[in-house]
Amino acid sequence: MIKCHLDKEGYLNSLSKRKIVEKLYDEENLRKIDSKYLKRWEDAKKLIDSGWDYLFKSQAQEVFRDTFTIECIPYIYREKVKELLADYHKTKNNPPQQKRLERVKILQEINNLKVPIPVYWVINEKIKNNSPIEELDSDLGIYVLNKYFEYNNEIGITISEELLKNYQTEDIFL
Repeated sequence: MIKCHLDKEGYLNSLSKRKIVEKLYDEENLRKIDSKYLKRWEDAKKLIDSGWDYLFKSQAQEVFRDTFTIECIPYIYREKVKELLADYHKTKNNPPQQKRLERVKILQEINNLKVPIPVYWVINEKIKNNSPIEELDSDLGIYVLNKYFEYNNEIGITISEELLKNYQTEDIFL
């Protein structure tokens, strides 16, 4: 199933990955293999159908916690990631096996820097003019948080005082 979606360099692009996921999680396919995923999906659908108020209860938050986040690079790692992306693209002319190994290593290093952020930070209309993320490489799905979202290894992502003074807390979090 995967081999037919590989590009000429042996990689999967985002569109191919989506097609594979669509086929893999197709309801008919899941029923054939008697997947536990389908049961979990039906339970989640019941939560959604029960009304949005219920989504804020702990069971719903647990079910949807991964769905409502996106992976981003903290701003403090922006330059490092830009350098890694440059190294990634420099491997273009390397022999195929060497290129693949080097690219995997680089992407692993980049992925290790990613942190989850709530998706509503990105789509919130009230902070849209001051977009919280910058796209560094859309093909690889690499986004960097802007400087207003500070990162600390111990406590994670925090919002800078500078951003908070321009908005009421509800503007950012609702």
